Parts: sequence; C-alpha cells; structure tokens
Amino acid sequence: MSRGMYGLQVSNLHWEADWRMLKVHFGTVGEVKSANVVMDEHGRSKGFGFVVMGSVEEAKKAVETLNGSKLFDRPIVVAYDLEGPGESSRPFSPAS
Repeated sequence: MSRGMYGLQVSNLHWEADWRMLKVHFGTVGEVKSANVVMDEHGRSKGFGFVVMGSVEEAKKAVETLNGSKLFDRPIVVAYDLEGPGESSRPFSPAS
C-alpha cells in the first residue's frame, strides 16, 4: 500500500450522519486526521463522505474492520480513496 492511501471513501451513510459521527466510528481503529460528510443544501448527508486516517496501517485496519459495520443501523461501505493524492484531496473538517 502506498503512502497516498491514508484517505478513505465512506458510502451508504444515513442522511443524519455528520463528520463527528465518522470521527467517533473510525476512531475505534486509529487516529482520525480529518472527516467530512458531503451535505446537501438542507444540511443533510448526501450518503457519502471521506476520512483521513493517521497512517497507512490505520487506513488498512479501517477498511478491514469497518467495511460493512453499522452506523445508524445501516451497513457502511469503506474503501480506499484512490481519486486524490491523500490529505489535501478533500476539504478539511476539524477532527479534534
């Protein structure tokens, strides 16, 4: 796995999901550098978001452990974000 695979795509999110929920959920497997849920004009989740983990190992653990896990009783899909060069590829949301 290359250094650029810290970023993860998360899909099948409930419309009430926000970045804080992703931070808590992904924080169970490692350090979350940033978390972002894409929102519509009404402030509801569009059903997907992005998480940047603290290391390649933590990103791998997140995919292996959290893919298919439930958030708001919905199984989420977690995959590597291969579209961008890592942390700078997505808008930053404070994860602290």
